[in-house]
Amino acid sequence: MTAHSAEPLRVLMVPSTYPTPQRPGAGAFVRAFAAALDRAGASVQVIAPHPLGRGPAPTDPGDPVPTLRPRYPSFSARRLGPVRTFAWTVRAFCRATVRALPRLESAPEVVYGHFLYPGGAAALAASEALGVPAVAALGEGRPQRHEEELGAQRVAATARGLAGLLCVNAWNRDYCVERLSVDPRRTLVRANAADTAFFYPRDRTEARARLGLPADRLLVAFTGHFDENKGPLRLLAALERVPGMAGLFLGKGPAHPSGDRVAFAGEVPHDQVPAYLSAGDLFSLPVRTEASSNSLAEALACGLPAVVSDLPGLRAMADASCARFVDPDDPQALAEALRALAQDPGLRQRMGRAALARARAYDLDRRARDVLAWLTKLARGEKPLPMDSRPAQ
Repeated sequence: MTAHSAEPLRVLMVPSTYPTPQRPGAGAFVRAFAAALDRAGASVQVIAPHPLGRGPAPTDPGDPVPTLRPRYPSFSARRLGPVRTFAWTVRAFCRATVRALPRLESAPEVVYGHFLYPGGAAALAASEALGVPAVAALGEGRPQRHEEELGAQRVAATARGLAGLLCVNAWNRDYCVERLSVDPRRTLVRANAADTAFFYPRDRTEARARLGLPADRLLVAFTGHFDENKGPLRLLAALERVPGMAGLFLGKGPAHPSGDRVAFAGEVPHDQVPAYLSAGDLFSLPVRTEASSNSLAEALACGLPAVVSDLPGLRAMADASCARFVDPDDPQALAEALRALAQDPGLRQRMGRAALARARAYDLDRRARDVLAWLTKLARGEKPLPMDSRPAQ
């Protein structure tokens, strides 16, 4: 280690999404990870570019570390004939990040981008301006979509330009190694995790009374964007097949659940999510693509048995002791799994205890310590290997 290794590692984080007072749920898990890195001993700053179309760039008193929000024009991810606008959005996001660098309180030693695009691309641009290494967290459920938007060569060039890639599961790492020709020695695999000092079981009766939720119904919690991928309406269709059961839907989006099987549906501040989860009897996420679910980690930490999609990333986080796995597009199978838990309180209790035990393996502070050790080695240890090199046979 070098002489300055005892000093806090100076980390600049560039997230693709980050909470604001107007959108408190957007990237809340990224802000929680920034705080965890800071607790682990890093000195963290954040540059979170803010789209022009969402009003003035806000300051948020809830930010746990110094945060800059430079403005940039977002062109979304549309297709205009042969043109895909996501490339314009990425370029504007990167430029806003680099423009904000002189306003940082201290010079970073490593730049961390959350998600490969646009955060990872912006981290790479910032690292080139600063002369320090950059890494990106690959947490996308379907990272191949970046190739569809930007082209395979560009995505591979971005990945190989980074000093390291933090992958949330082995399948994402395999994609980086096999498809993008990333040296596996420059990867780290760590699943997403919940802050177990914040996500833990509250008294269910008290939580329901405080939140105005029915005391006598079996409630299934769902956390995620209300869209076709996450599947709140698929969960609602399953709930309609199970008598006496209703849903707690935490999120927002176009697929907004409604009806007499909905006890609550809407976005809530992040600090209220543990209370809503604690008010539930179990958790369900019939998602179609998911690399590593923060929502599942948080539900397990609140002691909820889970009924989730049969996906490799979710099976890596949970097992049969605390979860049931189903086809997300089979509402009857989802309903049967929910009904089995509804009819067996003892089973729910056993699975809830197993969920708490499982959550300890996904503690956010433990994950932050592991990632910080990896970042420190990249920034202060051996010179990173070229990203297009191959391991010795």
